[in-house]
Amino acid sequence: MSRTISEGLQNFSLDCDFFTNKKIKVLKANFGTDGIAVYLYLLCEVYRNGFYLKVDNDFEYIIAADLNIKFEKVSEIVPFLTEHSLFDKEMFFKNKVITSKSVQQHFQTAIKERAKKTPRKVEHYWLLSADETAPYIILDGNESKSHTADTEKTVKDVTEITEKPVDKFSLVTDYYKAHFNAYAKPDELNELKQLLTNYDYSLVMECMKIAVEKNKRFIGYIRGILKNLDRQGVRTAQEFHNKGAVVSDRFF
Repeated sequence: MSRTISEGLQNFSLDCDFFTNKKIKVLKANFGTDGIAVYLYLLCEVYRNGFYLKVDNDFEYIIAADLNIKFEKVSEIVPFLTEHSLFDKEMFFKNKVITSKSVQQHFQTAIKERAKKTPRKVEHYWLLSADETAPYIILDGNESKSHTADTEKTVKDVTEITEKPVDKFSLVTDYYKAHFNAYAKPDELNELKQLLTNYDYSLVMECMKIAVEKNKRFIGYIRGILKNLDRQGVRTAQEFHNKGAVVSDRFF
């Protein structure tokens, strides 16, 4: 992981209702105590570095090794945390940054006493509005607008993309990165390309959506569904819906 903030916290507090929070209950229901462990691990890393954590392509492997959790499970948990607003989704997928408004609110409260003496300047990835930001936090005029600027740029980029022909592999990989693994490795992309060679594009996309709905966000699950449907004679998404094909978790 890349560590860009040196003035972090020595400790941070958890609310007494942490385990009764609905989002935490949903996290635990989906991933058990492993989900809680990954979330707390990331909070520790964020606060140790400040109010955000800039990550690289290896950070999920590091988490898996440190917590003794399978990488495939970690790669499901991290996007889940952003999908359920425990961390900011746009910051994660666009900037490879882990943070959230609540993290930043806790951070500015924690540094209140020292920042009163030496105000803290924030130049990157600050999500709180000027009204939400404490007076001892100095917002850089340009950088504090970076999140909004990124959003505007995204809208422009999407508009430009829709005006140009996009190949099916790009559509599949974009969906995979958005819903499965933002830092897809070359072997994952190669496997996606192979799936498109062996199966119809519409069916590959349909199976990816099924995997997301079932929260089975790993490529082996997509491949398993495709093989299962192939045995049922299903070749396209339209055939899948017309034939009322059955998708079973017992195809492995």
